[in-house]
Amino acid sequence: IRAGLESCRGDCAVVIDCDLQHPPEVIPEMVKKWRGGAEVVAGKKSARGKEAKSYGLLAGVFNSVMSRATGFDMSDASDFMLLDRRAIEAVLSYHERGSFFRALAQYVGFNAEEVRYEVAPRKRGSGKWTFGSLLRYAVKNIASFTDIPLMLSAVLGGLTVVFAAVMAVLRVFDAVPESFDAAALTLVFIGGLILLTLGIIGFYLSRIYDEIKRRPRYIISACTDERKEK
Repeated sequence: IRAGLESCRGDCAVVIDCDLQHPPEVIPEMVKKWRGGAEVVAGKKSARGKEAKSYGLLAGVFNSVMSRATGFDMSDASDFMLLDRRAIEAVLSYHERGSFFRALAQYVGFNAEEVRYEVAPRKRGSGKWTFGSLLRYAVKNIASFTDIPLMLSAVLGGLTVVFAAVMAVLRVFDAVPESFDAAALTLVFIGGLILLTLGIIGFYLSRIYDEIKRRPRYIISACTDERKEK
């Protein structure tokens, strides 16, 4: 996708899957919305076509997580979309190697509209996605927009430390079973501290990760030269 966007020279470009499950007959509607002022026209699936129920369920969970991470509605989203020249340049200004195009195209913040389409049957061949490859795809793209997975260890560690401290106090007053002895609570407390420490390290790693991606701090959609107007 990036190679195509870097090579195109037109006022806009359409990204479409080569297996024609993205129906080309929707493109004129995209162009119409673009001529009406939309800078990103996203194709949204009104029907997902033939797919396993388990795949649809996992896709729903993934889209829900990505919606929370990006602040945009990613349900039924796809890579099928039209981008204005300015939106293309904005997307290309993000230099990370592991980018998630369908989210990034909306994340850049241009005027966006959508069109609905039904996923067409595959004209030839078969899908190459496996459960393992889909899982790696989901983890990679979730990590590119949120550091929540990295912070879970800190939250879990903090809760464990609090739990161990509360149980220790209750044990002093014989309010909990004897199975919660000093040795067990000490192990739980130390384990919580380790998780909490890992979470703190993870916080700094997430900051380093953000810096390495070198995303632009802002994107200017349009600029007016006041001196020329005067």
